[in-house]
Amino acid sequence: MTMTARFAGLGAPSRPRPSTLIPPAFDRADGFGAPPQSAVRPLALAEADIRLLNALAAHQIRYGKPAEALAMLQLTVRLAPGDAQSLRLLSEAFLATGDGETAHAAHMAYEAAAGREAATAGFQLRRARMMTALRRFGEGVEAFAQFVQLRRSGR
Repeated sequence: MTMTARFAGLGAPSRPRPSTLIPPAFDRADGFGAPPQSAVRPLALAEADIRLLNALAAHQIRYGKPAEALAMLQLTVRLAPGDAQSLRLLSEAFLATGDGETAHAAHMAYEAAAGREAATAGFQLRRARMMTALRRFGEGVEAFAQFVQLRRSGR
């Protein structure tokens, strides 16, 4: 018996116990085992989880870390593709990183997902910013004019 085994109050070394963190092998003829059913079904997020990820991403965009926000937003959009808020934030994050073309694509997806919400002043202002970043100044001026008109009408 070694000194450390005696010091630890252990007797003779025994066989190592199987880890409780590693699942046992699944019974299959090829010996590899099938993945558990939980690994096969797609991951789903609850509405509260999506809102939390969106809030964290908005915070990161606001404080100058849009690259970190992109990771969360891309996950959120992959798991909830029709969520308009996630698409809007994804568009803003891409715009903040300087990727105008991808930001525009995300913005168009947001417009499709938002439906009637796309007729708001905030939407037109974001569109004007996007078009200006893409150096499409004519479309940017049109979007800004629509923003001013909607703002004056109270929408």
